[in-house]
Amino acid sequence: MLRGYCVVAMTVDHLDAPTWLYLFTGGNRFFVSAAEGFVFISGLVMGIVYRPLAESKGLWAAALKAWRRALFLYCVTVGATLGFMWLSSRLGLPWAAGVDLQEAWWPVLTLRRTFYLTDVLLLYTFLVGVAPAAFVLLRRGLWPLLMAVSWAVWTAHQLNPIDMPWPSEAESFFYIAAWQVLFFTALTVGWHRRALAERFARLVGWQSLALCAAGLAGFLVVYQHGSAWLGHYYPDGGQALTDAFAKWSLPPARLLACACVFGLAFQLATYAWRPIAATLGHLLLPLGQSALTAYVLHLAVVALLTDYRQEMPSADITNETRGSVFLVFGILFVFFGVAVWEGLRRAIVRASSEQALRRRVDPALIGGTAAVLAAAVVVAPLPAHPIAGLVHLRDDRNTIDEPRYALHLPPNAVAEQPLPVLVVLHDVDDDAETFGQELLGLADREGWLLVAPQLAYESDRLDPEAVAAESPKLVRGLRDVMDELPRSTGLRLRRRALLFGYGRGAALAERYALARPNDVRAVALLGGANYTLPPLPDGSDPPFPFGSAGFPARRGLGVDADAVKRVWFWVGVGSQDDDHVTTSRAWDQYLGVSRVDRARTLVKALREAGADAELEVFSGAGHRINGEMRVAVADFSRRVRATAATQAPRIPPNQVIGSR
Repeated sequence: MLRGYCVVAMTVDHLDAPTWLYLFTGGNRFFVSAAEGFVFISGLVMGIVYRPLAESKGLWAAALKAWRRALFLYCVTVGATLGFMWLSSRLGLPWAAGVDLQEAWWPVLTLRRTFYLTDVLLLYTFLVGVAPAAFVLLRRGLWPLLMAVSWAVWTAHQLNPIDMPWPSEAESFFYIAAWQVLFFTALTVGWHRRALAERFARLVGWQSLALCAAGLAGFLVVYQHGSAWLGHYYPDGGQALTDAFAKWSLPPARLLACACVFGLAFQLATYAWRPIAATLGHLLLPLGQSALTAYVLHLAVVALLTDYRQEMPSADITNETRGSVFLVFGILFVFFGVAVWEGLRRAIVRASSEQALRRRVDPALIGGTAAVLAAAVVVAPLPAHPIAGLVHLRDDRNTIDEPRYALHLPPNAVAEQPLPVLVVLHDVDDDAETFGQELLGLADREGWLLVAPQLAYESDRLDPEAVAAESPKLVRGLRDVMDELPRSTGLRLRRRALLFGYGRGAALAERYALARPNDVRAVALLGGANYTLPPLPDGSDPPFPFGSAGFPARRGLGVDADAVKRVWFWVGVGSQDDDHVTTSRAWDQYLGVSRVDRARTLVKALREAGADAELEVFSGAGHRINGEMRVAVADFSRRVRATAATQAPRIPPNQVIGSR
């Protein structure tokens, strides 16, 4: 049941659409995810199943069975990795940009390379392969030694991260030295399940359920407000919170969160087994019983639905209700795929025997899959052109403040490296995907990597205190998106990006250019109102958010006045853009009353600060973007694109310039 829930959570999180289902899955952002559940339950089940075998037939029989299982998992890992590489490449998905199967097959075969969403399979294969060593200690009653070794390795990793040379962790997300502690602790618990149940039965009840629920509630509060709290003590509160609960390293705080969630889930499943089994059980139980099959199938579902999503009108997927329907279809596709697969296997068993299935059909299936993959490697078809629309990319190494975002690769992205980066920032009432769709043609014509973050603005757009409070988080989140682009795309990118912001996105783009000018080549600002003035030559800087005085420097967002001079600013505004309802009066004394006045004041201040700034007022235009504005933004982007790079490109980890 619980493993089936993990399958559902994994499918929802990896498809990444706006949905209220994240309330139940965590959206791969909370302090516990489906991956921890998979690893823990796998270790627990292995301990329960293998102890009777070791006691009745001996350790050697248990070890042989575990190694056969590890060999099967190795075949699944290699097949799923190469197959998902091929499918993603053929569909033109951004996480497969530059994938070459003729280069990749040997590192994948030798477990020296993994791929997006398949690295957990490598982790699982390795842990099952070394599990017989734990059987020896457990069978001899030396479980304290096993726990001491496992937790000592975990502790050593927390003090000084251990990057294992093999299996390679170069492109992997999960540190084996950290994640093994979940598996071997669960293995030990499963091995001694009966003794532990007798000893601690009195401690399991409504009191422990309430304790776990209270712990989860506490972690939810920390998740919502921890970044702001830690910002008072650390230069970057969001990064401090991310490090404290980093999924890849499983630090103590994340393990404690896992303990609360696992304890709560186990007790809820125990006390409410009948109603859950009678309702959700029809979905969760089959998925949990065939979790490995479901994981492999979900890779195909993620690739195919991500591609199909581009055929849908953006309005059909950008609200939570429609996004939830989209995700439910994804879950059902996985469910029916599992049902068909298991039905075929049962039919084979009825027609022959279980032994024939395992000794004839399974080897034939593995051999056939290997032959198909070998043909794909030999033929090595050219990757498809990048898909026409924006693709939502799920990167597990997200920080707390990092927003979700979508990408679009231009045609011939691999050949045109290093790619220039265009980041589009929507207004408060817009959606990132809808706003980004308007710039796809520009990105394709000019060869931009288009990035569209989904920004979570404060609801009160007129209160300067709300703007000041949200700015550090939004700037840090945008920084994290830009920092991870080389890793998430696998492409070499220009070091400094072009930002285009509209409305409230324009104010954010301008503040980001002040806080991180070394990341920014140019900024296009359109229809903004609540700008922040740069440092003024006479030193009369207004307080933040009106000016740079008090810009939260202790949170890593100080202004580098000299670097700002190297940023190219273009500011556009409609001549009739005088809507006072959506324009805060708090900025009047610093920038002017209307958006036109504020655009002129900002350009004047930027020029006085030494920056190259242009102003374009569109006659007769209001606050909405029109065709003339789009042409002007496109013209500015072309001029920016034409300027030669002055810095070395940003490259993906473990890649050197010219390696592709």
